[in-house]
Parts: sequence; C-alpha cells; structure tokens
Amino acid sequence: METEKQALLNAFQRIEDSDIVYIYSREGYIGKTVAMEIAYAYAKHKEIISSHKIEELSAQALVYKIMDSKKLIEFCR
Repeated sequence: METEKQALLNAFQRIEDSDIVYIYSREGYIGKTVAMEIAYAYAKHKEIISSHKIEELSAQALVYKIMDSKKLIEFCR
C-alpha cells in the first residue's frame, strides 16, 4: 500500500511540474488512478490532452483536446 501511495504522490508532483498533461487512453479506457490524476491536473489548472475520447464521462468533461502523439508534438512547438 505504501508503494501505491508513493507512486500516486510522485504522479501528482510530475503534474505540478507540467504545463500539459497527456493521457494515453487506449480505446478510451482509463483506470481509477488515471481518473484521479486527471481530476488533480484539472484542479491545478493544467491543460489536459487525451490520445482518445475517454469513456468515463466525468473525466471526459475535463479534457481540453483529443490528439494523437504526433499532433501533440506539433501543438507543443
């Protein structure tokens, strides 16, 4: 349990250090942990971009854009 907690805290710190949070959502699926990370990023006013439309409606509502990794690289330039 302590390892899981530390991993989540590390993810939150990476979100803190980022301007954009990119979610790779294979065919729209995200797990509970990623949903928490999306909520955290949204609360911290981070731009959230997903690789696919997320199935989970509450998380889907927080996503700014949907784009594949190639388009993301262009967007960040």
